[in-house]
Amino acid sequence: MLLFRKNASQDIYANLAMEDALLEAGGDNRLLMLWTAGDAVVLGKNQNPWIETNPSILQHEGIKLARRVSGGGAVFHDTGNLNYSIFLPRWTYQSSCVHEIVVRALRSLGFDASGSDEKGITVGDKKVGGSAFCYRKDWVLHHGTLLVSANIEKLNHMLEPFLTDIESHCVRSKRAEVRNLGCEMSMVEQALRSAFETAFDMESRNADLPELNSAGDVERFKSSEWIYGRTPRFTCQSAEGPFVVAKGVIESGPDSKWVGRPFEQWLLSGSL
Repeated sequence: MLLFRKNASQDIYANLAMEDALLEAGGDNRLLMLWTAGDAVVLGKNQNPWIETNPSILQHEGIKLARRVSGGGAVFHDTGNLNYSIFLPRWTYQSSCVHEIVVRALRSLGFDASGSDEKGITVGDKKVGGSAFCYRKDWVLHHGTLLVSANIEKLNHMLEPFLTDIESHCVRSKRAEVRNLGCEMSMVEQALRSAFETAFDMESRNADLPELNSAGDVERFKSSEWIYGRTPRFTCQSAEGPFVVAKGVIESGPDSKWVGRPFEQWLLSGSL
């Protein structure tokens, strides 16, 4: 059976926590969840926030910084960006098959769409969406974004890197020119639902989502330990010499007073 749910919450942390909870729960049925979120930059699991964006600017602009459980590159979310999350048994999953379903949905709306792991979902020569996936036990989460009516100017600005002189093995985003689909959100939602129903040869049924423990599940995705602490070790050059940063905390550097303190705190001090 294919279960379907449009998640009403527009809180990025609640939506990421819901994805994680559903993936952990597994179950007996495939599930398609559609959702949108307020302004946020979402990092892939193995990314460096200072390479992908400027956390200080995000905070000043009231834009949330988050990290998801899957790999891949950084994306900007706003309410014009439609997110789809499909939960499938591991043995049935192929990313190319999901791309084909999304492409079929967009073509049903008249778009000349194509899709691949490397380029994401494109219309013509511009990108309209990306995707990533996460395996856990016998299940896989494949989730992606579709730019329907997003603020492209803000997207480009918020995904500008703050630091470039960093040595790290972190995953770096592949920059691409993007565009909006420019149609009604409800049309894209219905096209996606219909395309997944056709692909699985089954009608979808509306599903209830589990209650989240706001003191645990959501708070974990809000925490500095998750957002900054999961950053792969890196070395940042400064005028005084290199700083080595592990889990978002300065491990060693030319100024010993900063050792053991958050890297973001050092940046905010204006010492760079």
